Amino acid sequence: MSAATTTASTAFATVQKLRLGATVQTDDGELGSLAWVAVDPATYVANAIGVRLGLFGGTFMAPIDQVGVATQDDLAVLLTRADLTQSKDKPTGAILTRGTAVTLNDARVGKVAQVTVDQETHTLRHIIVDRGLGGEAVLPARYVTQLDSRRIVAQGEEKTAAQLTSYRRDDELQEDVRLAIEGTPKLRVDLPGMDIQAIDGVVWLRGATASDLNRRLIEDVVRQVPGIDELHNELCSDMDVAAAVSSALGHDATTAHERIGVYPRLGETVLRGRVRTEAARTRAEVIAAATPGVRSVRNELAVDPAAELLQTLAGVTNEEDLVPGGD
Repeated sequence: MSAATTTASTAFATVQKLRLGATVQTDDGELGSLAWVAVDPATYVANAIGVRLGLFGGTFMAPIDQVGVATQDDLAVLLTRADLTQSKDKPTGAILTRGTAVTLNDARVGKVAQVTVDQETHTLRHIIVDRGLGGEAVLPARYVTQLDSRRIVAQGEEKTAAQLTSYRRDDELQEDVRLAIEGTPKLRVDLPGMDIQAIDGVVWLRGATASDLNRRLIEDVVRQVPGIDELHNELCSDMDVAAAVSSALGHDATTAHERIGVYPRLGETVLRGRVRTEAARTRAEVIAAATPGVRSVRNELAVDPAAELLQTLAGVTNEEDLVPGGD
């Protein structure tokens, strides 16, 4: 299905992908596999994982705050094998395994393959569901209404079980988005100014484009890429960036009365003109760098205590242009 452009209902954040069966490496290099994920059924916050050590080594609990980097392929725990085997802690809440069933609107979807959580809060973000011969699908956590060790129950008017977006690896989806933009000649020039991020079918486009028209065209092109469940177009056009930086400079006490030229190119922003003090020059750069859509700042402002505030504004050639009201 085609992508849906949404508001920022799914904020971008670093995640941990807890894929059942994935390789687990302990702090001293011992290898195991992920057997289960414990989730609080009231808050949907993961609190522990189960690590199976070898064929006959048993399964042991690791608190979620002891999980380091966790990708679809493998994860690391900040505990040694001895730490794991000597722990007497027991998991609480729902114990999600590859046997935990998933239903949506009372229709069976499949079984849990992966649990994706926010890395900082460990709050559930997505369930990746194994549909057997139907491949894997993405179930956003906002659909989940109940969970226990046997079953995850989800309800949602937006989709049926058959309409769930097919799951694709983040790196593959991200690359296909890039290729779709690159394959459109009029949009290819915008790629250097863009950041593309994908997490479980949610795609963010961030950075700058040459124009607002290109911003809209990019969204139309990306909509056609299979595997996108949500699309967040956070791109800014160069014109928007210039307006935002100029507005920010105009509202700052140090730079408000200076005449500073703002010239962005795919977010790489050049400041030109003359300011009266070094403080104004430095402050202008700080303000520009903090403005959304600005990727980098090149400060070409000259300090001239005799600069006339309302008379001149630097042009793109760094020559002086007369401004309205100037002589």
